[in-house]
Amino acid sequence: MLVTAVLGWPGNTRAAETVEAPARGISPVTARAIEGGSHEQWRYLLYLPERYFQQPTEALPVLLFLHGSSARGKDLEMLKRYGPPSRLKNEPNFPMAMVAPQLPGGGWDPASVLALLDEVLSIYRFDADRVYLSGVSLGGQGSWDVAAKAPGRFAAFAPVCGYGDLSDAPRLTKLPIWAFHGALDDIVPLAPHQALVEAINRAGGAARLSIFEHGDHGNIIVPVFAREGQNRIYDWFLKHRRGQAVSPLPVEQQIEHLPGPGAAKIPVVTPPAASTATEPSPQAQPRSQPGEVWDLLFRLLDGNGAKPHPEPQL
Repeated sequence: MLVTAVLGWPGNTRAAETVEAPARGISPVTARAIEGGSHEQWRYLLYLPERYFQQPTEALPVLLFLHGSSARGKDLEMLKRYGPPSRLKNEPNFPMAMVAPQLPGGGWDPASVLALLDEVLSIYRFDADRVYLSGVSLGGQGSWDVAAKAPGRFAAFAPVCGYGDLSDAPRLTKLPIWAFHGALDDIVPLAPHQALVEAINRAGGAARLSIFEHGDHGNIIVPVFAREGQNRIYDWFLKHRRGQAVSPLPVEQQIEHLPGPGAAKIPVVTPPAASTATEPSPQAQPRSQPGEVWDLLFRLLDGNGAKPHPEPQL
């Protein structure tokens, strides 16, 4: 429904104009002033949990999620194939809001991503000190670039099957990082991702890399972003606020090896110093949640026509 309102939340001084009222759950939104690499206005999926409407004075944490190359285009439904957007359609009580922009084409431009973040923070009741960044594949690479350009904008960062510029390591020592990669990934190899994590830690940062030994380019997405059992990367995000002191991780926590998808048992992905409770067996988990088929097919879709690292279109 179109309404005339002052944009944003109490304290926002932007002029009144006709806008789309925020909706519960996932809704498509067109950015007002931000263009992607193809000079088209970006569109994004916006997720608002029930808490956003039940607590009208509370600023919520928000996850900024960047998709992979297979989701580029003009159909926002493609973003629901995998990752956080695939989990949120029927989940009213997710612990944070989410903004998932869609690239019309090309790659992720850090300046445009940060401008979009500025726009959504000015419109919605989000906590600028609890902005979390993640991305997969092309979005994993893009999220590394965004984090390196403005590490002080984020409270925590979790890239998946991506890589970044090794020279950016000194800029990322104050940002909590939990990276993920499949050892069998032949689309975006593990080695440059691991090298960057190790460089950040040598520079005094707090970066952790979870390596799925049987994981490839796409099948690690289910255990990384699942909501079942103790697979709660979201809990790890919520432990962090922008500006908190960052302590280097013990050496044994910097690189973690998990059996991964394709092994006899799906691994438990637990945050550092998280609960030791065990995850239910795979048979006890619901395996038909929206997006899981796309999660398992992601490697084929996102790798279709892609060239190996270091070509930038990954």
